[in-house]
Amino acid sequence: MISEATRTIGLCGSLAVAGMASAGFVEFENDQAGWLAAAGAPTTIDFVLPESAFLTDQYEHLGVTFPQGNDVAFPWTGFLTDGWGVEGSPFTFGDMIVQWDQPLYAIGCDFAGLLK
Repeated sequence: MISEATRTIGLCGSLAVAGMASAGFVEFENDQAGWLAAAGAPTTIDFVLPESAFLTDQYEHLGVTFPQGNDVAFPWTGFLTDGWGVEGSPFTFGDMIVQWDQPLYAIGCDFAGLLK
């Protein structure tokens, strides 16, 4: 039988090993050329759809889904790049969950408003 102390030490050892993994973060604010040089060729999700729609699996072919199903893509003149954008769900205080089918090494966004 494994004692509580042994389980605790084992857990702490596992957390210590897991804590050794590292990652970096670089922000390229208003520097699309710098971001492209660092990130490589991007896959673009532009949210331009035939009409306003709740997002779910429209971009699944790019490896991206929106599992909540309550984020809205819509046209608006405030979206300066192409006139289309997305707003997090009004039902969940504007949060948005984006799920990728592979790990990401870089992510970028062009937005009108606040990004948290």
